[in-house]
Amino acid sequence: MSSFQHKRARLNHAERERVRTQAERIDTNTMLLAKVVSFDPEKQQAKIKLQHMQYHPVPGSTKDEVQPVEYPELLEVPVMQTRGGKFAFTKPIKEGDGGMVIFASRSMDKYYKDDEIGEPESLRLHDLSDAVFVPGFEPEPRALAAYNNENFEIRNEAGDAKLEMSEAGKFALEGQSGEELFTILHELLGLLKSDKLIISYGSSAGSGHSLLFAGDYADLQDRLATIKLR
Repeated sequence: MSSFQHKRARLNHAERERVRTQAERIDTNTMLLAKVVSFDPEKQQAKIKLQHMQYHPVPGSTKDEVQPVEYPELLEVPVMQTRGGKFAFTKPIKEGDGGMVIFASRSMDKYYKDDEIGEPESLRLHDLSDAVFVPGFEPEPRALAAYNNENFEIRNEAGDAKLEMSEAGKFALEGQSGEELFTILHELLGLLKSDKLIISYGSSAGSGHSLLFAGDYADLQDRLATIKLR
């Protein structure tokens, strides 16, 4: 074989290795953005539509050419929940909700299906079959309005109904009407502590007497003030 043929063979081998490596990189999934198509609250699994295109080699092309192709919808994808210490924080998962899908570097069947540690049932790596959906990562145009960067909140997206807690341990519970529960209770106790029973008959008619538990109402109002945020 001539030196030219040797050189050409080496180039062909290097080119094949480069194309093979490129294909492996394209097929390696780590994290992709996605939206919910549907959700099963009983199994906490979702049908997911990936918000990316994948690239496949152009059929019959002799060059390193690829074309964009839609990913298939992912079925029965586990949806990550906020859990710990026998507690869980749940929220509705609705069609169109955004988030990210992470792909396990090994088959997660043994853990997810059987809650066991064991030899993987498959040698697949970063496969679409080992996806977990993490809800909450939305596009910039859907950023939350009226974001509170001072206190913790459990709220609706509009921010007009919320449970708010400060670092100092004070609370507010506000509805869409703008009314706040702890303020209403504080005002009610204020009315009770200052209310009087007016005598309407007999020699004492017209005189007023404080309610029997007025002092207790005052104490309750003071105690409520220690946890009332505003």
